[in-house]
Amino acid sequence: MLENLITVALQVAMLFIMIAVGFALGKTKLLGKTAIKGLANVVLYVATPAVILQAFTTEQKTPEKTKNLIIVAIITVILHVVMILLAKLFIRHKDDKANRIMRLLVIFSNSGYMAFPLQKAILGDIGVFYGAMFVAIFNIFMWTYAVFVASGDKNTLKIKNILLNPTIISVIVSVLLYAFSIKLPTFIADAVSGLGNLNTPLPMIIIGFNISTFPFIELFNDKRVYLPGVLRLIFMPLLSLGIMILLGVRGLPLIACTIAASAPSAAAPVMFATKYGLDAQLGSKITSLTTLFSILTMPVIVALAQIL
Repeated sequence: MLENLITVALQVAMLFIMIAVGFALGKTKLLGKTAIKGLANVVLYVATPAVILQAFTTEQKTPEKTKNLIIVAIITVILHVVMILLAKLFIRHKDDKANRIMRLLVIFSNSGYMAFPLQKAILGDIGVFYGAMFVAIFNIFMWTYAVFVASGDKNTLKIKNILLNPTIISVIVSVLLYAFSIKLPTFIADAVSGLGNLNTPLPMIIIGFNISTFPFIELFNDKRVYLPGVLRLIFMPLLSLGIMILLGVRGLPLIACTIAASAPSAAAPVMFATKYGLDAQLGSKITSLTTLFSILTMPVIVALAQIL
């Protein structure tokens, strides 16, 4: 458990350094709102698809891995459906723009750039591989349900819009490449890897910029952040772990999914808040606060999954 604590602590420290850079750029006016919206599009349409593609094309196909991959996919769908229902039950704020971003940040965890390092540290490359399937399903929900909630536009749920989304395309292509054991040429794989590396710093810089637009003390003074924080860091992960245990999930899939489910709030909803005019400041506060306190909650929950 101590080793997990150190791993998470170092990861959180790295993320907060990046958030601090975004904060400084915002305070010094070196970044503006127009540039931030552009960076959000780079994350959503380029960096995230690249991460998924990279994970699926670097792992050797075996029957056991394929079986576990299917288990992870099914579990991820179940967990997100349950969390969507519970978020509607628990989050009922009178401000609609705040209500929508709060619900999204309770449902969606930072299962990519926060969970991947811990999955690799505890389980090795196979942990990242299973984590990538969690992220793939996560992104299907993100680009359907989350976009609909953030935009309030039913047209976003049209099959054409969903299938032509870069992240959904990357999920489909990645699964096909894995299924047929197709490896990317080295120069393409290197390009994909480089683009995927943007998936960590850019969202943190955007969050840091959003934090720079309000007094830092408001991160703790805003009472609206605490309920989503408790739900995201404690209730949802423990519930997810309980559901998996009841369904008989054990071993690597259990640990990989628990790491993803116990991660702090995702940055993507903040990107959507910026894009669709929701309360991006509140979103940044919740994401930052949950990231900070995940140093205490993630090791305990992951250690519990390892024991079980």
